[in-house]
Amino acid sequence: MPKKSGVSKGFAVAFVVLTVCAIAGMISMMVVYEIQTNGLNMTAPPIITTPTPPPPPDMRLPRSLIPESYDIILQPHLYTSIKEEVNVTTPNQTLTFTGNSTVHFQCHQDTTYIILHSLGLNVFAPRVIDKDTGNPIKVRSVKHHKDVSHFLEINVNGRFKAGGNYSLFLAFEGEISEYLQALYVSKYTETNKEAVNETIEERLSIPVFDISKIKKEKFIMDDLHTAFEEDALLTSHPLSTPSDYVQTPGEILGMFDAISYSKGAMVLRMLANRVGEDSFNNGIRVRRCV
Repeated sequence: MPKKSGVSKGFAVAFVVLTVCAIAGMISMMVVYEIQTNGLNMTAPPIITTPTPPPPPDMRLPRSLIPESYDIILQPHLYTSIKEEVNVTTPNQTLTFTGNSTVHFQCHQDTTYIILHSLGLNVFAPRVIDKDTGNPIKVRSVKHHKDVSHFLEINVNGRFKAGGNYSLFLAFEGEISEYLQALYVSKYTETNKEAVNETIEERLSIPVFDISKIKKEKFIMDDLHTAFEEDALLTSHPLSTPSDYVQTPGEILGMFDAISYSKGAMVLRMLANRVGEDSFNNGIRVRRCV
């Protein structure tokens, strides 16, 4: 027992000695460092900062310029040439359009630029006119934003002055869409015997007075079932959405779906049935006049 106690004391003394030596070594290194760096201009360590992400783009156009009217010319060019491509699944004929527009606007707040919505268009030949004086205003630059806003920014020399009246002419060209967006191609098949028979033979399914009337009822039922199907999904949304929730073009396009159209049509039909078609139509006319 006394022998083990002596061994323990030996370990304790060794531990204390090692601890004192370590502390003394650190103090010695600090003293040497201070002596060697005394009088030197030391470079400060770099400051590492987390970059702040840029704010999301404001998707709404500024209200400094308010449009009053548009003069628009569109010229479709359908299948005017054949592309030199083989083994492609898409039609190889060109589907393009050209056009020009003149927008007449009034300035509500002084500014030096015009912001427009433009997506997938080649815009050229801008021309700005001060309508109050008839003088042209030189265009300094035309910039197409590459972010999700797809804004077209036109900068001019000088300023648009509040209360002034101006016009902007633009020429443009683009591709006609094969989807249901913007200017798109709509295909149909001319009436043939089979189609005519389909219309006539509806009489075999239900006794009717007017075939066109049953066509309308069938359309309404299709709309109703579409509304039920879409409204049962997790992607369903209210018919009316606060403007703060809809900012980007994608969010705007997302509102044009079966919920907005089919469900909205059902709600309007129920309202018309409730108040009467005459009262409903009169309300629509009054609303349009406001």
